[in-house]
Amino acid sequence: MESSVIILAAGFSVRAGQPKLGLPLSNGETFLQHLASFYAAAGCEEIIAVINAIGMQWLKDYPVPLPEKIKLVINPHPEKGRFGSIQCGCQALEHDLPFFIHNIDNPTINAELTQQLLDALKDYDFVKPVYRGKGGHPVLLQPYMKNKIVQVADAGLPFYAFLANYSGSTIESEYSAVLENLNNPCRV
Repeated sequence: MESSVIILAAGFSVRAGQPKLGLPLSNGETFLQHLASFYAAAGCEEIIAVINAIGMQWLKDYPVPLPEKIKLVINPHPEKGRFGSIQCGCQALEHDLPFFIHNIDNPTINAELTQQLLDALKDYDFVKPVYRGKGGHPVLLQPYMKNKIVQVADAGLPFYAFLANYSGSTIESEYSAVLENLNNPCRV
């Protein structure tokens, strides 16, 4: 898969009681292990995980096996919100490839969906999956979008507000998990 991924895991996880990157799935893998391993197995050239200092300390205290190619990037100002984490991740990208933005809150992903997104990107600035008319994750962006993201002065800008300025497409997915996240489980 000729792409990169930025995994957003710098939130404070107040409701979860621990960093979400360390939450376990039923198979024993942590959310971060699962997502990073999926994207590594799918052939992503770069895997960037944006975390906060608490998450970094958690990984030191509870080391888990992660793919060699993962790069952990600390967002020094996670209180500014998700867009600031996306900016940190974009600054860390070295390859000029389409890149996924994947929230740690949504640990569910499959190869068919990621390939459909790559196939649909074409001449659009970004593409995202939808399920029954509702937008989901992950979002896939063209390589040049990383520079546009980094140049935004307001790190608190909602990501959807940023994307509204660009040409996007959607793919209708039969995979309801594109809507799921830790704070809002999908009940379809």
